[in-house]
Amino acid sequence: VELNYPVLGNTFPHSFDGLEGKRLYAAISVSPYADELTIAFAKAAIENEALGRRGATDLLMLNLSSTDIIGHAFGPESREQEDNLLRLDAQLAGFFDYLDQRYGEGRVLVALSADHGVDGNPDGKPAKVINTSNLVNAAKAALEEQFGPDDYLLPLREAHFPPTPSIREKRPNDIVAMQDAIAAAVLKVDGIAFAVPAHKILDGSLDAENPIMDRITRSYRPGISGDVFVVLDPYTRPYAGATA
Repeated sequence: VELNYPVLGNTFPHSFDGLEGKRLYAAISVSPYADELTIAFAKAAIENEALGRRGATDLLMLNLSSTDIIGHAFGPESREQEDNLLRLDAQLAGFFDYLDQRYGEGRVLVALSADHGVDGNPDGKPAKVINTSNLVNAAKAALEEQFGPDDYLLPLREAHFPPTPSIREKRPNDIVAMQDAIAAAVLKVDGIAFAVPAHKILDGSLDAENPIMDRITRSYRPGISGDVFVVLDPYTRPYAGATA
């Protein structure tokens, strides 16, 4: 079972025909072409900034993100990821050859590191993508209904809902009630398992025997973490602009 990415679909061949503007950029970001563009940009930077030609050691850092994004969109065992890894291997080989030709063998030190893993496909179980804008819209609607119109929320950041700084300054006494309103509204969205207000983390009222609640508590950092933690149902993944 693969998740159906809303721009390209989940079946080869993936066509870019007819895509323009944001839809085209979204499709490129979830394809091997994003890494090709990054490496092309790196070569341009090397040549135009004269890296390694200035009598000093230069540091060039690249983030090749296609593996990350394709893993989230299609799963680590997908044909899309297999295709991407084959292409990435060829792209890296070509880039290393380019460096050897430009500087000579043994004159460039290359260090590779990984970002993180990605969960596997649910293998026969129902899978879905949840539109993160649905969560934001539900939270904003609940706040406006209870507290009146205002500029309430920053965009959903990872699994946190942060309010705008101006709200904290204008209505500090309403923050706890706003956290509860957001959590209650988000829980009504299909695909949400838990929505935990930050004040319940701070007052120690979460069930420490629940492993998810324990992890939320350990992850919380006052002043950095958001006001509501969101946990998705199993086999559910978030995507901005995606359709379930």
